[in-house]
Amino acid sequence: MNMLGIEPLPNRDEQAAIWYLNIVEEELSDDDQKEFEIWLSHPENLKAFEEAARLWNDADRASEMPEVIQLRSAALQDFNHFSQRWPRRLSRPAYLWGSIAATLLAIVGSTALLLYQPVQRYQTGIGGGRVVVLDDGSSLALDADTEVEVRLGRNRRDLTLTHGRAEFDVAKDPLRPFTVAAAGKMVVATGTAFSVELLRNEFLATLYHGNVAVLNEQDEKPLIPSPLRPGQQLAVSLGNNTKTVITSVDPANAMAWRTGQLSFENEPLTSAVERMNRYSRRKLVIASSVAGLRVNGVFEAGDSNAFVEAVTALSPLQAVYGDGQITLVRKHN
Repeated sequence: MNMLGIEPLPNRDEQAAIWYLNIVEEELSDDDQKEFEIWLSHPENLKAFEEAARLWNDADRASEMPEVIQLRSAALQDFNHFSQRWPRRLSRPAYLWGSIAATLLAIVGSTALLLYQPVQRYQTGIGGGRVVVLDDGSSLALDADTEVEVRLGRNRRDLTLTHGRAEFDVAKDPLRPFTVAAAGKMVVATGTAFSVELLRNEFLATLYHGNVAVLNEQDEKPLIPSPLRPGQQLAVSLGNNTKTVITSVDPANAMAWRTGQLSFENEPLTSAVERMNRYSRRKLVIASSVAGLRVNGVFEAGDSNAFVEAVTALSPLQAVYGDGQITLVRKHN
C-alpha cells in the first residue's frame, strides 16, 4: 500500500520522518492509522520510526542552537503550508512530502553532529600514568589503571571517569561548562583544577583551586548545599545508603600520586589497598575482619612489599603470601 496515497518514497528514513511529523502535528484519520499500523508492522520500519522519534526529540535538547532552530522551523512551516493547501492528506503530491522529509533528515544530521560528539578515550594500565592536553587547552592527568571518556562539543565539554582517578586542569570558557561524570555524580566547572576518583564503594572529588559544583547526574540536583572550596574533598558513599562527607585535605598530600607516591592519613585499609593495587600486578587482598583498620604513612606507588611490612608492623595484621597475591589477615596472638 502506498504511504499516504502517494508513490512510495525511496528512503525508509524519509518515510519514518514523515509519519512521525504527521503524528506529532496532526491527528491521523482511522484509515491513516490503519495504514500506519501496517507500515509499522515491518521490523525495519519500526526501527526507522523509533530512530526518527528519538532524533526529533533530541533536537529539543538542542533547541537553543541556531542551526536546529532554523531547520525545525523550516520543516514545520513547510508542513503547515502544505496542510493548508492540500487539506486532504491523501492528495498531497509526493514531491512535497519529499521536500519535508529532506528538511527533517537535515535536522537529524545537524542534531547528530551537535549533540553526539566523537568520544575520545584515554586510559592507563597497571602502574602507568599519563597526561593529556585537550583541544580546548584543558589538561588531565590519569592515575594508574584509569580511563576517561572525553566529548568536546560546541556548547559543552563532557567527560566521564569510568574507573580510577584523574586530575583535571580546566581551561576557562564560561560559555562551555566542563563536567566530569562518575558513578552517577557530576562535577561542574568552568576554569579550575580538581580531581575525581572512583573507589569500589566511594566517589571522591577534591578541589585544588577555583570552584566546582557537585550534582546528582540524573536530576542535576546539588549533592551539597554550596560549592566546594579549595582544599576541600567531598566523599560520597556508593550504594543504597548514600552518605556525603566534606573534609579538609592537604593539597600536596592529595596530589602526591602525581609524583609516584601514595600518602595515607587515617585511611581505611580497604581504600589504601585498592589504591596500591593500581600499581602492582601482585594484588593485595584483605580479610573482611580487618577492613576497618586505618593506615598512615607515605609509600612508593607499586612497592607492595614495603606497604605490607609497614602495616603488619604497626597494626595487628599478618601477611599470607600466595600465588600472585598477598592476603592481609588479623594477627593471631
